[in-house]
Amino acid sequence: MGSAFSFYKSECQLTNLCQTKREINNHQRIKSTVNKVAEALFDLSVQNISSKKEALSLIVQIDGGHIKDKSVEKRSFEALSAKIYRPEAVVKKGNRSRIKEKICVASAKKDSLKSIKKLVESAAKRQGMTQKTHVTVLADGAKNCWQATHILSNGCKKIEFILDWFHIAKKFQLILNLSALDERIKDEIERIKWGIWHGKHEKALSNLAELTDDVSAEISSKLKAILVYLKQNKEKLCHYAERARQGLLFTSHVAESTVEHLINERHKRKQKMQWTRESAHNVLQIRAAIASNEWQKNWEAAVEKSIQKAA
Repeated sequence: MGSAFSFYKSECQLTNLCQTKREINNHQRIKSTVNKVAEALFDLSVQNISSKKEALSLIVQIDGGHIKDKSVEKRSFEALSAKIYRPEAVVKKGNRSRIKEKICVASAKKDSLKSIKKLVESAAKRQGMTQKTHVTVLADGAKNCWQATHILSNGCKKIEFILDWFHIAKKFQLILNLSALDERIKDEIERIKWGIWHGKHEKALSNLAELTDDVSAEISSKLKAILVYLKQNKEKLCHYAERARQGLLFTSHVAESTVEHLINERHKRKQKMQWTRESAHNVLQIRAAIASNEWQKNWEAAVEKSIQKAA
């Protein structure tokens, strides 16, 4: 309950359930219990337990979300969340897809990515990663996302990093929506975007660089920002059209929904909600376990471990 609602709201709901106010159900006790159970749950989550069924291929989608910092000196901090699953776990129904089995992990700790790396590595092993596994990582281009997943390169046959198409197209669309653009410039930007889609990266980047000299200062600044973004992630660009033709993933939009579900729904529900990194991290451990369908399996062990630690 404390991972789904604010600690104050959880206190009210427990009071209603008990039909009386109990001191043990106050919001501070709920927060303390969440922290203790989450710490034990994290320890269980990073155990390197390999899956009995070997995976030939795994998909890792990772992204970040910002949480308002409780410290008055700071505005916000970033939490990373990842979803690890086998391609065959994706079930399509009409135009929508559902992942029937996956492992979600998240961390808000400022520990040089040590926690998220441990969680990602453990999740990949639980999903069947071995030296025969091809791992595909999709992300929005943030440096910390690539760094957090690079740890998998030592435990698999091959790892492939892909800058997802969703974020590329989104950046181009923000410029294409500007009313100040004339049709000639719009057509050229569209050609550059689809050049990237069809794997013609060098030509597309060259044309984009030339276009920055042929537009107003405001548009040029926006185009240069895209150019820098694409150059920084040049090695992660792929032939998106070919991947689409083969039915392979080329976008991390599923990770976007993971950020929304794991991070934003609990940590951004109210603008006044503020967090410490430790508290946010702990809530995320429980939410990730629930999203992975591992809560029912692990909660008793986590509670027992937290009690033993307290004793």
